[in-house]
Amino acid sequence: MAALLHLTVGLAVSPLTAIRHVRLEMDGAGADAQGMAQRLDSLRGRPWLLVGANLPRSLVAQDHWVRGVEWKSNPFGYAVAKVYIRRPVAVLGNEHGKTLLTEDGMWLPGSPTAGLPKVKVPQGSFSASSGLASLSDGPRLARWVVRVTKSFEGLAEVELSDTGVLSLQSKSGPRIVFGSWDRLEDKLRRATGILAEAKPGAADVLNVTVPESPVLTRDQSKR
Repeated sequence: MAALLHLTVGLAVSPLTAIRHVRLEMDGAGADAQGMAQRLDSLRGRPWLLVGANLPRSLVAQDHWVRGVEWKSNPFGYAVAKVYIRRPVAVLGNEHGKTLLTEDGMWLPGSPTAGLPKVKVPQGSFSASSGLASLSDGPRLARWVVRVTKSFEGLAEVELSDTGVLSLQSKSGPRIVFGSWDRLEDKLRRATGILAEAKPGAADVLNVTVPESPVLTRDQSKR
């Protein structure tokens, strides 16, 4: 029994079971696939048993677009790294270059995808370092963008003002002012209900800050 155990362990750490092929699979775009593939190639030649999941994950996770990694390998020299990429939900509308808001609330550099709405945040609240950017309302803002994108066709812009007021603008229809983060679902239901019954062009601004008392107004500067 001991001899068999020694033989098994010996094979597991010998060059005979070394990793020879590593396949990279990605479920989205945005990450540096070439860079990840090159880093994973450094695992070739290492004994299969000595390469756990943590090392491949650390090599791949150097790219901030990576949300998660699954690593599978076998003693016949083959390994697969399945990489899950963060999905962008909006592009930063402020003057900060090509910065995207991901579904989990991270601000990352990247090329905007056609059709993504813009997000405007208060000036001075945005900070970037090492390719990452932080805004305390990032995750909550991302969830809100995903929510309103489903409710308003042709969503063009979501804004969080200096005073914490949320609003949005679709490509057709009035600007909708939601006010604070409180009771957003009530405000959203009220807004969609009003717009479903309103005539096109009936108003330029719909304010549902108090959902029980919505206000439709005209923007006189447009007259």
